[in-house]
Amino acid sequence: MALIQCPECGKEISDQAISCPNCGFPINKSSKLCPDCSSEVPSEATICPKCGFPFNNELHESELEPQKGSIKLNNKNIILAIIAVIAGIVCIVIGVRTLSSEDIKFYKGHMQECVELQADVDSYNGGFYRSISRDYDKLIDYDKKKITTLTVKGMSFIGVGVIFVLCGFLIFKGIFVIFKEDSNGVNQMS
Repeated sequence: MALIQCPECGKEISDQAISCPNCGFPINKSSKLCPDCSSEVPSEATICPKCGFPFNNELHESELEPQKGSIKLNNKNIILAIIAVIAGIVCIVIGVRTLSSEDIKFYKGHMQECVELQADVDSYNGGFYRSISRDYDKLIDYDKKKITTLTVKGMSFIGVGVIFVLCGFLIFKGIFVIFKEDSNGVNQMS
């Protein structure tokens, strides 16, 4: 009797063991590849321990098909994933263009000019100059609000775009499923 390492948890176990006493992973000489995630699975397994893919043990390894009722990617989910990714990319482009727009550059430049002019006016004394300084304060506040509004708008578009793209990829990978086929092959919303 020799000691081998469990492929799942790495603990040393007997080569005669049916399963690992530590984690319960089945230990067999024969194995097959999961057609869904390509991990090595014991030949007696009814489901893949990594991804949960159901096996039909009556079929040969190359003929494995998902059992009825299991989730599979259908045309509606593929179309939905493509639409989500395209919408996400459009939102990201709009957000980036908003952040690099001429409006933001204008308001930043205008605000800088007002700050410089206000500093010049503040160097003088007198009631008339204080009134001009307050007007510059109002202009600076207005420019700050416009810059903040445009920045929030751009970042919001980018955030929504990233969410759309991620949802599209999750739908495409079958992790997030909107339309699921029932046992009769009829599409239903999840």
